[in-house]
Amino acid sequence: MAEASPAPHLRRQLGLVAVLAVVTGDILGSGIFYTPQELAAIAQHPWQVYFFWGLCGVITP
Repeated sequence: MAEASPAPHLRRQLGLVAVLAVVTGDILGSGIFYTPQELAAIAQHPWQVYFFWGLCGVITP
């Protein structure tokens, strides 16, 4: 009878780059929920929409 091999063991850790990617995605992802249509209506240039979208994401954890 063959012996069962032990289950593989994975380390439960994230590196700095992975943590930064998750946090950045959460921050920018939350900024999209702040009425983008109203922001687009008052913005004079397209870059302003992205700038304030990112700014809202940064200030809302």
